[in-house]
Amino acid sequence: MHEKTCLYCPKPVARTRRTCGSSSCRDADGYAWLQDRRARSTSRPRPERRTAFTSTYRLEIHEQSGWTCHICGYDIDPDALYPSIDAAVVDHVIPLAKGGTNDRTNLASAHSYCNLVKGRRLLADVM
Repeated sequence: MHEKTCLYCPKPVARTRRTCGSSSCRDADGYAWLQDRRARSTSRPRPERRTAFTSTYRLEIHEQSGWTCHICGYDIDPDALYPSIDAAVVDHVIPLAKGGTNDRTNLASAHSYCNLVKGRRLLADVM
């Protein structure tokens, strides 16, 4: 079970551990462990960024859906601004968390409140 030794003392440690767990070894390893973690995180390839929705792209989606919320079916006020619950937002019909994409066919207009209530669930799960 004990296949290696502590990095800072000769005590045996489990294969998955770096130090024996004593306070002096743990304190000595604290900053080194952080440096190793930072080095590992920067060497990993970063995921691709999601495409940003420009204002013209959003406007096209709202025009395509006729300024109607696809969740509740009521009209959306084009003049309402975001903190309002009636503001127009772009919603993913199939959420990204469920495997949806940023394609136009997966995007629809919604009220900000309706989108908040829907969250990352499918529309059938909300109703």
